[in-house]
Amino acid sequence: MFVDARTLSEGIQEDCDICVVGAGAAGLSLVVRLRATGLKVLILESGKMTDGAVPGDLGGGTSNHADYPFVTSRARAFGGTTKRWAGACIPLDAADFERRAWVPNSGWPIGLDDLAQYYRDAEEIFGMVPANPFEGDLKASPLSADGLETRIVQLRKLDLGQTYRRLVAKARSVTCWLNATATELDTDGTGARVTSVTVRTPTGKRLTVHPRAVVLASGGLETPRLMLASNTRHPAGLGNAHDMVGRFHMEHPIRSLAVLPIADHQESFLPFTNQTRQSGSRFLGTFGVSQEVRAQRGLLDLQLRLYRYHPLEDDPAVVAAKALARVDRVGGSERPWAIGRSVTNPSSLPRLGRYLAWHYSNKIRRNARFDHVRLMAFVEQEPDPENRVTLSRQTDGLGQALPHLDYRESALMEQSIRDSLSIVSGALARRGYPGLRFAPEEVSHLKHYTQYGLHHMGSTRMAESPTRGVVDRDCRVFGVPNLFVASSSVFATGGSANPTLTISALALRLADHLAGINLKSA
Repeated sequence: MFVDARTLSEGIQEDCDICVVGAGAAGLSLVVRLRATGLKVLILESGKMTDGAVPGDLGGGTSNHADYPFVTSRARAFGGTTKRWAGACIPLDAADFERRAWVPNSGWPIGLDDLAQYYRDAEEIFGMVPANPFEGDLKASPLSADGLETRIVQLRKLDLGQTYRRLVAKARSVTCWLNATATELDTDGTGARVTSVTVRTPTGKRLTVHPRAVVLASGGLETPRLMLASNTRHPAGLGNAHDMVGRFHMEHPIRSLAVLPIADHQESFLPFTNQTRQSGSRFLGTFGVSQEVRAQRGLLDLQLRLYRYHPLEDDPAVVAAKALARVDRVGGSERPWAIGRSVTNPSSLPRLGRYLAWHYSNKIRRNARFDHVRLMAFVEQEPDPENRVTLSRQTDGLGQALPHLDYRESALMEQSIRDSLSIVSGALARRGYPGLRFAPEEVSHLKHYTQYGLHHMGSTRMAESPTRGVVDRDCRVFGVPNLFVASSSVFATGGSANPTLTISALALRLADHLAGINLKSA
């Protein structure tokens, strides 16, 4: 059942077994699993049924990186950011869960085996298909062996809100309040158990929920924000006795790092440049340095994706045109009129025309000719306690402190990128593809492709003890037995894989845990 919280009476008191804060990939995976248990579940969704602007700038934030896209990185709506994502589904590697001596603070208290079945269940949640249409092609490609390994990404563009809207509407034991923002968690006199959740609507109404257990499923920025803001009885924030809430935030920086000439061998690279469609899914090959070589060299991971490239992309006029398009699309500090003069210079127009004709052809024709590829990386960050989410001095329309993100990229990450590219260059040369251009001065014109993965990981990390993290192996907040987290914020390390499939797998595992415990004593 759905209820617009704005229609509820001021001060209403609602009881439930489990209160789930957030109706994105984590919250909906959890509810799909719990709906048959008979437990009374209440979902609090800050947004509406559809994606769109939320009154009061609830999605903002501040950062030492002034350009961090707080608003576009989150979607306040039933379905969460699955309304915006590209649909990339890929599990973490076994090595991502392990402690690596060269990666400070690495290691999860669970392993890949603990999630194996839940990954399969998450694939069902997302409607994924098991077939791999070109596994043999990947293994036979120049990007496999000799210190390199290939992987496949299945892309399943899916709005989980749309997919599971009817299920939630018909589930007798599940209610979803829309336009309902959780603003504080209160505890009993001992401070050990959550006894109520304060809810605010965009119109200013204050409502209260009394749950037996609470699951925070609102993402890696909103989850620590709510815990830190729950400071009436806990001045440092709920679950933050050891100053761990908000620390170890990780992203996946996305960098265009290199250009490779491939002569007339485009067939070998088609599984990496072309998405193959099958049964409603799309498949794409990626590659990187093998786990064995990363361990030998002490490297963080990165996964490389390939895009068709034309040498005219080195041309200043084409570079300027791309920069102008980016300013027009997302805004920026560049001066559009200055860039425009370079683009409209008469001597540049023939080159721009040739590039645009090539670009258009390669967008619509699988077998259009290309003789270069651009390498774009999803880069792993190590968990750094100084990368953290705290509360900003700025507030939103409800008077709540916005999240503040302190974020930096480490020397280890930069060294791992350089060393990985050197390994890739040597391996490709031995396979008959010399000439990888990756020196910074050779690829500086690709900087306009730089962005963030918008993957908010680590800020309520899973650990063996409360001095090392925020939640235990069952995603329960240390010191608060009836408070749980379902989010990529529990990731102890982030690897280089898109996180959503793992988010769903962890939520399904948590649902089974909640169904099997006595919530009165949780």
